[in-house]
Amino acid sequence: ETFKISNDKNKNSNVDICYHRSNTFAKIVRGSKISTCLELDIIIEKDEIYINHPPKKEKFLLQNIIPIVKNNNLALWLDAKNLDSGNKCKVLYDFLVNKKFRKVLIEFPSYISEEKYNLKGCERLFNREFNSNIYTSYYVPTNDGLACIEKYNLQKNLNNNKCNIFFAKLIKLINKYNFSDISFDSRLYDIISESKLFEKIQWNTWNINSENYYTANKSKLRMIILNNSDKNNY
Repeated sequence: ETFKISNDKNKNSNVDICYHRSNTFAKIVRGSKISTCLELDIIIEKDEIYINHPPKKEKFLLQNIIPIVKNNNLALWLDAKNLDSGNKCKVLYDFLVNKKFRKVLIEFPSYISEEKYNLKGCERLFNREFNSNIYTSYYVPTNDGLACIEKYNLQKNLNNNKCNIFFAKLIKLINKYNFSDISFDSRLYDIISESKLFEKIQWNTWNINSENYYTANKSKLRMIILNNSDKNNY
């Protein structure tokens, strides 16, 4: 099992390797045995947090996997599909605040950059002084990043209209909400690195093949999702 070998070799690293889309009990149990971190898709409905990847209908409470996470000292990467309001932030904060998980990455959806969304009420989640083990990340829009790459490949320069708009929007949002991290498809790694605009925050990435893991520069990485062959995937 390549994934298990990668984690065994990674034991002295501060980078957690996360098991992708651990949205079933089978994948959660499997991930807990061969990785240091679970990546979960979550939705918040009223006062409850569910593990669910829309548009799938199957869902179950995040609360139900606490014993597995605690017993295996796992980190969590929470891909919060609809975390877009102060009320939802409060539900998530109230759930996390006293759980004392080793490390939690909360990934906000790309669409919160739209003007109609306001994260007022999310201040407690973003407050690093009181949440030393909770990190907030913005999901960098993949298509916008790929458009920047396409333009870069033509001009061999990041100073072009696509990249300027892409980076300006990112910087504006990061500064507005004081994100501690960004998370992105590994295809965007080179332009994010070359821009030198994100040196003061941590990075998280996915879509990495295990054979490429050890050649990657991991100095800025907090968590990484390696591709895996688990067929129990949704």
